[in-house]
Amino acid sequence: MSLVYLITGLPRLGLDSHPPITRAQFTRRALNNMPEGSGCRDLNLLLLLEDVDATTRRAHQDILGMVPVGEERRKPFSDRPLPAWLSEDRPHHVLMRLWRRHIYQRATSSFLKKWARESLNLAELIAALLCRQEEMNKDAFLTQMEGGFDSTWRMAVSHYEDPDLGLSKRLNFYQHVVEALRLEDFVEMERRLEALRWRTINTCLGLNTFSVEAVLAYYLKLRILERRAARNEELGNAVLEKMLEIDRGAFV
Repeated sequence: MSLVYLITGLPRLGLDSHPPITRAQFTRRALNNMPEGSGCRDLNLLLLLEDVDATTRRAHQDILGMVPVGEERRKPFSDRPLPAWLSEDRPHHVLMRLWRRHIYQRATSSFLKKWARESLNLAELIAALLCRQEEMNKDAFLTQMEGGFDSTWRMAVSHYEDPDLGLSKRLNFYQHVVEALRLEDFVEMERRLEALRWRTINTCLGLNTFSVEAVLAYYLKLRILERRAARNEELGNAVLEKMLEIDRGAFV
């Protein structure tokens, strides 16, 4: 199958629409039809995110007592060769930074390199502003920013005492993030941040409609839609209650 045929056969995505295809369906179709070479390698770099998610999800489930600890935990999550940093005991946000750095260093696609950098800038601005809201001291903030590879986090650290962290003129989405994080409605807050993530994908992609880059962008957009569609208040409350039980048990 040609790349153009693959792309035209994928259902259209819209930010306010339900995902018309599952991530698993897309992944199978893309891996089976992407041409061999740099495009396929770049897709597999992107798909390492599935392993990052699986690694941290399994760790969280073990903490919550939702799955048994043992042999099951050590099973591989995919057939992809996994980088050494993925096996390290680190929080999800740190593994996400290491994953983006892994992409930036190894990707052939200019879209993927640019997205890795720009999406990290957005994630680090959100993290920095939340740390400031929590009145976190500078040393604790440095710990939160572990794994950064661009200069945004260095700017935020060096200007941590400044009202805008030195980033208001550096990042054109600065004010949009500030306004989103001021919202008391957390669902609406996340929807606005998702819109920024979607816009970042489109900006990095440009007019590369029928290209490997379009396939990579499709995956990133589909993740946003699946995450939005998967929000479940009942399940969220159940997980929160389990966490509170553990927290209460620590003080008994």
